[in-house]
Amino acid sequence: MTQKEAVLLWERAYGIAYAHGANTLPRPMVFTTHISGQKPTSDIVTEGMCGFAWVTFYYRNKECREFCKHIMTAQTEHQMTIRDSSMRYHQNQGRDEPACWKVWVGDYNQSMERKSSFAKAFMAIMQMAGIPCTAGERMD
Repeated sequence: MTQKEAVLLWERAYGIAYAHGANTLPRPMVFTTHISGQKPTSDIVTEGMCGFAWVTFYYRNKECREFCKHIMTAQTEHQMTIRDSSMRYHQNQGRDEPACWKVWVGDYNQSMERKSSFAKAFMAIMQMAGIPCTAGERMD
């Protein structure tokens, strides 16, 4: 895969995943505050639970390594911007997590459901292109 092909794949995946996340309808949350001697008050959070989502590319995989190096080089050379998502390299953070690149989803404010939808769509597109990766999420 050339750098140009990697950048085109990134742009395609990002565009599709962004639309997927934007079209996701989060399940609203209701917060009720109880103060002694007062009537309870409720607030609705239409964007649902707060949380994080990411896509992980493992260094041990040749396709992942090649793809991520092309993307990082393109970003450094200002040929592309990773927008509101950031790609970072993590080096052996313990036995449970080998060296990898993680793309953190920075769009959609704090909506975990929208971020997760983006990450899963991004992962699916990468996998269809032969770049193995995983999507993850966690509640804040």
